[in-house]
Amino acid sequence: MSLTTEEIANINYLVIILIMNLIGVFYFYFSPARRAIELKPSVDCFMIMFALIAAAFVMFAARIFIPDWLSLTLANGLFLLSAYYARRGFIYRSGGSQPTLEKSKIIWINIVLLTIVNTGIFYLYIDNFAIRATITSVNIAIVFYSCIAKIPKNLILKTDGEKVVQFAVYTTVLFTPASAIFYWFEQSFFVYMSTLMFTQAIAVTGLIGAFLTLLMSDLIEEHYHKSVIDPLTGVYNRRFFEEKALKVIGFTQKSQHGIIMVDIDNFKDINDTFGHAVGDEVLVKFAKIVSTIVRDSDIVTRFGGEEFVILQASASIIETQKLAERLCDEVSKCSIQTQAGNLTITASFGVSSLSGPSQLKTSLKMADDAMYDAKKGGKNRVVVRDL
Repeated sequence: MSLTTEEIANINYLVIILIMNLIGVFYFYFSPARRAIELKPSVDCFMIMFALIAAAFVMFAARIFIPDWLSLTLANGLFLLSAYYARRGFIYRSGGSQPTLEKSKIIWINIVLLTIVNTGIFYLYIDNFAIRATITSVNIAIVFYSCIAKIPKNLILKTDGEKVVQFAVYTTVLFTPASAIFYWFEQSFFVYMSTLMFTQAIAVTGLIGAFLTLLMSDLIEEHYHKSVIDPLTGVYNRRFFEEKALKVIGFTQKSQHGIIMVDIDNFKDINDTFGHAVGDEVLVKFAKIVSTIVRDSDIVTRFGGEEFVILQASASIIETQKLAERLCDEVSKCSIQTQAGNLTITASFGVSSLSGPSQLKTSLKMADDAMYDAKKGGKNRVVVRDL
């Protein structure tokens, strides 16, 4: 059987797109991000997405060997399923959960309806290729469009990787219906296939690059996060404080800022009496109490041992003193559940202020001195030393 030039071209297009998607599967399967427990579900979803797109094109080409209606049904279903897998990957990445595909009624209802409309109505009953192509492409574009809101973990603070992916998904949404739209003006299957392969090549290349960029930036962010977070209490460590404090103070040099130095009273006695495991429980609970009371913009840091530092940006010395007094009161009233029973603790607070990066070391020293004055004065109190 001899093939026409158009048929040979179409086969070449299909092979190229198939190879590109398989490259996407390969990249994600061997991606370093897949070894990160937090990222693996997202990576697997993106990998499956490219595998499904490849399978859809195989089903599209398989009409040579299987009935057209079956080829159409399988190809459309796989294309649509691939978009849902992309959406699912973004949801996992943002920390959300979603029913497994076999339990997701919306997905299966969407696939069944697409099959009924495209295969049942516009192929078996009324054979209209333009309508079929439009319905499928628009359906897929809508699912991809629904992914955009799921991409950023924080809508206000989008990462560069998230912005790149949003751009790639927007491009995919715009390009997906393009071939169907062209077909309405030029009733040529060859033109349709040429446009489809061209737009798919751009979309697939963009998505592979954008997804890999996003996952690698997530991986870098995860490693950085671990390097600046105290593993026991979950608050920032001293390294982060020294980096962040200078930036915060530098950005708002005209404002006054507050420093609170905190030390848990008699913590050594807790360790000696009940053991370090109980001491760790006290530290974790203390950090949670402080974190729930301070503002979102305040920086809570474990400086070492039982000593914590709080930076209150753009706050007067009076405001910082009031915060310290509230913390002192809340800590003393809290009963901490530990494996040794309920324990009541207190803490001593030293407060100081600063208005520029050059004063940070001096202010920390003054807050530290004030904290020790609080301990000498009987503990469980707040002492202020202003510049």
